[in-house]
Amino acid sequence: NWTNPGNAKLSDGAWASTASAYGVGTVMNYLNATGFGFNVPTNAIITGISAIVRGQASSTSRYWMDYDVRLINSTGTLCGTNQLNTTAHYGSDVYADHGNSTNMWGCALAPSDVNSPNFGILVSWSRTGGSLTSSPRLDYINMTVYYNNSTTTNYSQSSKFCYNGTIWL
Repeated sequence: NWTNPGNAKLSDGAWASTASAYGVGTVMNYLNATGFGFNVPTNAIITGISAIVRGQASSTSRYWMDYDVRLINSTGTLCGTNQLNTTAHYGSDVYADHGNSTNMWGCALAPSDVNSPNFGILVSWSRTGGSLTSSPRLDYINMTVYYNNSTTTNYSQSSKFCYNGTIWL
């Protein structure tokens, strides 16, 4: 179980973490982040979503990796496909990329969806090996919404942390 999940709101070195001593194959509880504060124009067409997750393990042996990384839509339910990053093994500081400017994560999203305080991301990791003293930590989740509108193409609202949002389990 995650402790201090609110520590994952911004990049400050204060970590949401879990207890250690989880066996190989353990899947951590889901950590949900919503309320990113996007303000995409109502006439925009969403073209993609990206997220950067900054995480690490309490020891440098890289034995935690993504298990499930999905969007939470404006109604607060999961949408689309798992965007796990199979190369992101969290040991020392790792910035794992998920999605991109043309990846919709399998969701149909309108500006009203991404502007909603319920919109966000779900993250869970699994243990792949190593010492029982290695526990996962998460510092922040940064999301970017890419869109086009009648006056601008390839526009994005990036560097959005959920400063005033909610991190919940």
